[in-house]
Amino acid sequence: MIYYLCGPTTGVKDYKCNFEKVEKEYTQKGHTVLNPAWIPKSLSWEKAMSIDMVIVQECEVLLLLPGWENSSGALIEKALAEKIGKRIENYVEEG
Repeated sequence: MIYYLCGPTTGVKDYKCNFEKVEKEYTQKGHTVLNPAWIPKSLSWEKAMSIDMVIVQECEVLLLLPGWENSSGALIEKALAEKIGKRIENYVEEG
């Protein structure tokens, strides 16, 4: 499966670590992971969201990370995924 990680980045300390942890977990399970934390912070929020919208269209599953509901970008990504019929799952930490 191709997963897109959907969660908060703006204002979240160590967001890259959070995203990378989930990316590693799902990659080890044999999935392809599209991680928006790869997008350089030097780009404007609008430019990053434009890139994210393309990536959401190409994934098979939108994976909602903790705190997604407090992120305006994640809310937009989820709305697009719902509109185009993508599968949406909530991330549950293993342990």
